[in-house]
Amino acid sequence: MTTSRFRHILDFVESEIARRDALPPDALAPSDYWKDFNRFSSYIRTLPDAELEHIRHHTWHINGDRYDAYHFISERRRRQLIENYEGLLPRLRGFRWTEPAGGIGIDTPHGLISVSFLRYAVALADLLDAGLLARDGEPRVLEIGGGYGGLALLCLQFNPRIAYVVCDLEETLFVQGVYLTQQLGEARVRLGVPTTLEPGCVYLVPQTRAKELASLRFDFAANQQSMQEMTPAQVERYCEILERCAARFYSCNRRRHGKGVVESKGLVADLHERLARRFPVLWDSTDALSPLARLHERHRIAGKLITAVIGRSFLPTGEAALRRFVYRCGDAA
Repeated sequence: MTTSRFRHILDFVESEIARRDALPPDALAPSDYWKDFNRFSSYIRTLPDAELEHIRHHTWHINGDRYDAYHFISERRRRQLIENYEGLLPRLRGFRWTEPAGGIGIDTPHGLISVSFLRYAVALADLLDAGLLARDGEPRVLEIGGGYGGLALLCLQFNPRIAYVVCDLEETLFVQGVYLTQQLGEARVRLGVPTTLEPGCVYLVPQTRAKELASLRFDFAANQQSMQEMTPAQVERYCEILERCAARFYSCNRRRHGKGVVESKGLVADLHERLARRFPVLWDSTDALSPLARLHERHRIAGKLITAVIGRSFLPTGEAALRRFVYRCGDAA
């Protein structure tokens, strides 16, 4: 019987899930929102290596980017994705990227492009605009909630000397471990809380052990569309951790999900306001918008009136439509 090349990741994740589930049900447990996704995606941990080689065909459970959407994509949507890619290039200082082998997306003259990689490229461009990341140096980065590992990979492609820590739900760590091992190699993907941070490596940390990160120091932390899916208690828990170990915090999130989801799943209803009460805002993505778009984004009632009259063509699209911030957490780094 052949041993899976990902067996060590599976054993680690299963052990951490059992440890978490034995704890009292509090902020360390997944939100009700994520309990559903964890249940529906549990089959991924049973897949053989031959199927795990195509892990991106299963990551829609995490970020909603389905592989089949690209099989039936309209020509208009195809052009929009290419235009979004080309529009980001000036902000990325000449850096170019595409989906790696085994990825999903549309074939273009630039390579394979997906909604996911465009999403992470917006975050990378924001980090550059805010002065948090550069092509040189050895920055220490903490990502809270790492998706399937796409932002971690993109940042390491941009600067291979980053020391990158992902703190996430135990179930999701398996997907990240498999994906990043394929792209970076097993030696660069470490499991558990690090005692020191080695440049060029990614560390996968279970969210139940997040407080153990307080002994480390990060130049900045990032969260890309997962705080919006947490409970208020979970958001506060991470704010306390950020205050102790990160100098800056980049957030790309919705202010809230729809009212029905917020109420039924107990999710945070005022994320932007909650973070701004906790940390000073250093950078706001709406600063670079036109006055009309900025008014729309910053004032909900005025925004509704504006779009009711003239439509939405003046607003940014895709991930850039989300309001993003950089906060000052402390002087930890």
